[in-house]
Amino acid sequence: MAGQENPLVIGHWSLVIGHQLLAVVWLLLAAVCQWLAVAVAARQWFPGRPPSLRSGGWGVALRRAAAVLLPSRVRFPRSWWLASLAPCRCPRVPRSRCHCLRASVVLLSTLILCHVYTALSTHLPRLHGIIVIELVKQMLVEIFKNYSVIGFSGSRTPAGLLPPAALSSAAAAVPAGSRVVVGCQRGVDAFFRQCFPKAEVFAVSSGRWGKGKGAYAARSIACVESVVGDRGLWVAFAASECPPGLLPSAKSQKCFSGSGSGTWASLAYALGCGVSCLVFSPCGVPAGWGLAPVPNCSGWFFGYGSDPAATQQLSLF
Repeated sequence: MAGQENPLVIGHWSLVIGHQLLAVVWLLLAAVCQWLAVAVAARQWFPGRPPSLRSGGWGVALRRAAAVLLPSRVRFPRSWWLASLAPCRCPRVPRSRCHCLRASVVLLSTLILCHVYTALSTHLPRLHGIIVIELVKQMLVEIFKNYSVIGFSGSRTPAGLLPPAALSSAAAAVPAGSRVVVGCQRGVDAFFRQCFPKAEVFAVSSGRWGKGKGAYAARSIACVESVVGDRGLWVAFAASECPPGLLPSAKSQKCFSGSGSGTWASLAYALGCGVSCLVFSPCGVPAGWGLAPVPNCSGWFFGYGSDPAATQQLSLF
């Protein structure tokens, strides 16, 4: 994805623009239908010959339709469109029929606007969700642009626990030309391997870290250490709560002590090594880790590694 247009961003903008245009189209249709309601009601209550080309046709009829609703006492000259719809020898439109016309127009307009409101109420929540996703993505862009090396880790079973929009927003925020490192597991690792085909993959199958369960811990340690320094950022997606007793530490044996969560262990080691970390956790984060909520981004937390006080700089974004 580096060096070319990000399809996630392009597709996202197309959805935003498409829903905005849809709302505008519905509003225009409501206005047009309201004008047509006047004409339809006029035909119903004032039968006769249709407006001729000499009297201006339907164009003049629609432009003058609003005048029916405004005055309290209506007297139409023969040159007006309602008079042309009435019998030729009728110099004025009966007042009773004007009242019926107003009532018909109000009824038809109300039905049309109710239909438009129903349609908009169906689409507006979805449009609001898309706007929220866009705001989150812009905030992530402000964070990611400060780093040149980005490591990803997360749950092996994110389905139903981690929203796809969170993963997609993080992938779309990676600056072009950044070095991306990721593990070899399924789930979150597989997602970012697919997004970044040129990413540096730390695979246990290479044999560099031995065999067995210890190989996965050694692999995770090496992956975190590849991000240390050189403007590195560690991004984690945790689908479960932090194991009790786990704390950030620069000593890998304290973090990878069999707690049962490789995502939290890698995050604890990254924070202990002083790496800036960005975390998405629907379960929240434990106190004392130096992680602060990202403004206007529900579920996202950010920390500056071994310097928790530095998280106050987030307010500058």
